[in-house]
Amino acid sequence: MELCTTYIDTILSPLFTDPDRGIFLRWSNKRAVESKARKPVGRAKQPDAIINEIDQLSWSLSKGHGEAKVQEEMNNLYLLCTDLIRIAVFNKDAIDFYNMNCMLGFQV
Repeated sequence: MELCTTYIDTILSPLFTDPDRGIFLRWSNKRAVESKARKPVGRAKQPDAIINEIDQLSWSLSKGHGEAKVQEEMNNLYLLCTDLIRIAVFNKDAIDFYNMNCMLGFQV
């Protein structure tokens, strides 16, 4: 994840982060709350990045999800398509869980 912290985070954070409204892009290693709703038992997948609102001292509403790939996997279309489907599933789960109209998904 060195690439994320060095280059990608520097580019994406200003686009997706708004501290005045309590919205932050975070590179998480945790399951999204809405993914637990789909699969409460067992291992649910987790996104590489989540755009979250913060409520007091805890993360609350998800606004979007993202997936990142390293340079070596750039030409592997199977993995890229799998990540695109995962983003769609994360966003659909969040739309259903939070009863929202839309969600933002990105892939880097």
